[in-house]
Amino acid sequence: MIPPPAPSGRIPSLDGLRALSIALVVVDHAAKTLPWDGPALRAFTLVSGKGHLGVAVFFTISGYLITRLLRQERERTGGIDLPAFYARRTIRIFPAFYAYIAVVAALTGADVLDVAWPDTAAAATYLWNYKHVALSDLSGDGWWFLGHTWSLSLEEQFYLLWPFAVVALGVLGARRAAIAVVVLAPLSRVVTYALWPEGRGYIGMMLHTAADGILVGAVVALVEGEPWFERAVGWLRSGLVPALAFGLAFVVSPLLAARFGGAYALPVGMTLESVCVTVLLVWAVRYPATRVGRVLNSRPLAAVGVLSYSLYLWQQLFLAPYETPLTLAFPLNVVAAIAAATASYWLVEKPFMRLRGRLRRREPMPAPI
Repeated sequence: MIPPPAPSGRIPSLDGLRALSIALVVVDHAAKTLPWDGPALRAFTLVSGKGHLGVAVFFTISGYLITRLLRQERERTGGIDLPAFYARRTIRIFPAFYAYIAVVAALTGADVLDVAWPDTAAAATYLWNYKHVALSDLSGDGWWFLGHTWSLSLEEQFYLLWPFAVVALGVLGARRAAIAVVVLAPLSRVVTYALWPEGRGYIGMMLHTAADGILVGAVVALVEGEPWFERAVGWLRSGLVPALAFGLAFVVSPLLAARFGGAYALPVGMTLESVCVTVLLVWAVRYPATRVGRVLNSRPLAAVGVLSYSLYLWQQLFLAPYETPLTLAFPLNVVAAIAAATASYWLVEKPFMRLRGRLRRREPMPAPI
């Protein structure tokens, strides 16, 4: 049996982790909009460049939480109601996402942006991470304002396939399949790089080369409650192992990637970062009473975490380093992104989440990223 969530129905620390994750993305993107002589540049450069680790945390949370919910339902009812699962996912993900896509399309129609319609179609169908298969590079603003949908595309492809795997294979079979994908992912990346030159720029985005970033979290959800895993969780109590994982993911791995590029990242780096992020996730969830845990579960960080999905969507519109009529100077661009995300949360996400709550009471609400 997997450990139950907090009495509130929410799993401790997840909103705080989402807040830190979206902060890494926003800082990374905002750093590219700073003037070179800006006084904040030096401070930003200390933490910028870590946006991909923010996405890695989102991926791990998604894999862990979705798989945990599927396993809980199977243990509680003896099966998984796939139509109900997809109805909940649709209500949670689609409204805010398509509201953003609609705004980008409207701005393009008004000649404010220049986004080619095939780019919009690739994003709207959750195929951005494979759009290079059908589309050559297109001119215009497509990458700047829709490029971040690659991560949402990868997650949506995971949501589409993984529940069927859990139903068909069971918990034990799904665990073996997930571990196999994680183990073979480095080989998939290297083979793709060698045999598919056109796909090299998308290796970190495609399902068959980057699904391990999500499935590492899924593995944790599938082994929770096992005696050997619970003993391993006890090793995290002192904080030494999480500190090592943090140092590897946020300091050592980026340095090695900068030095050796894809020769390190494809066979080793991407997997190492995902494993380290997963260690940090388990530590934060299981030990929320630590100093770090208290910060992650504080109201300000939890509030930012709740906004993380909308903020991930809308920050791209204001933080792209590309001159448009919407371009604002830093830090007004960050303020505008937060304002748009807040409006999206209250006007779009929140009403649909109430509808979603009628389908399943007291279900923890995983952010789609």
